[in-house]
Formats: sequence, C-alpha cells, structure tokens
Amino acid sequence: MAYLDQMFTLSALHHRKDKENCSLVAIASLKLAIKLFEPRTMNMDDMLKLGTTLGCNFSHLAVVEMERDLLWTLSWNIFPPTAFCLAYHMIRMFPREVVRTSRYIMQELVKYMTELAVCT
Repeated sequence: MAYLDQMFTLSALHHRKDKENCSLVAIASLKLAIKLFEPRTMNMDDMLKLGTTLGCNFSHLAVVEMERDLLWTLSWNIFPPTAFCLAYHMIRMFPREVVRTSRYIMQELVKYMTELAVCT
C-alpha cells in the first residue's frame, strides 16, 4: 500500500484517475511488494487474473513497464531500513548462549522504544 500511495503522491498519475490506471498501479505495487517481502512469488498470470477481477485487462508488458516506472519514480528507495530492523539484526548476532526468552524480551523492548521515539 505504501508503494501505491507514494506513486500517486510523487507522480502525475493522481491527475489521471481512471480505473485502468489506478488498477495497473495497484497491481504493479502489489507485485513489487510480493517480490520484496514474501518468501514465494506470485506468477504474472495470477497477477493478470487479479487485474481481470478488478475489471481491467492488462498485458504482461504493461505490468512490467508500470513496475519499472514505479521503481524510477520512487528513486529505487523501496526498502528503507528501520530502527527496529537494525536492532533485530543486532540481537540476532548475540551468542547462542543468550536465552531465547531474553532475546524475545530485548526485541519487545526495542519495538516499544522505537514506537515511543516516533510518538515524540
């Protein structure tokens, strides 16, 4: 959802609000998010079927081009690290002797502290 929002904010697409364009950006954003965050990918045919359920007919090329436009519009800033992400990786580097419950407590404290930092 963040990619879709950023694409409409940063590009001129928010002036062209036809259903076809909105659906194409949504499908390309979803495809990109799945590639980055899901362990398994969704093949292009399934993405196109999803587009047809939205009432639009896209080609493979249209989705790929919109994904490329999305990447260039966002200046390839699609996976910014967060404070919690850094802390998670630091905690993972602790020796194995550190008890699992201790790691969990540290992760929860880090999560709480990063949320608190954002609120102020």
